[in-house]
Amino acid sequence: MVSEFQSNNHLLKIMDHMPYLVWYKDANDRYTAVNQPYANFLGKQKEEMVGKTDFDLWTFQIASKITLDDAEIMSAGKEKTVEEYIDKALYQGKKKGRNCVCKASSEDH
Repeated sequence: MVSEFQSNNHLLKIMDHMPYLVWYKDANDRYTAVNQPYANFLGKQKEEMVGKTDFDLWTFQIASKITLDDAEIMSAGKEKTVEEYIDKALYQGKKKGRNCVCKASSEDH
């Protein structure tokens, strides 16, 4: 499944070289593109993540929090910076960590 966004190869290459977890989702909360650091973080291939929702990739607890934040941002049409505590022990039996996440809607409001 190749999204319209994925066809923009230059932007994807830039995303892959950023040290941050970067992704885009559609209005149905499905990933349309992710960068390599995000795929590595989850132990997945980028292609595996496209078309999936957070509930396909994260535990229910983590996915619920992410989805609520995303819904708030989409309805308000504003940016929001959140600190997310990701307990990778809940996900893959690995380390815990805090991530500062800046989320924004790309929709015109």
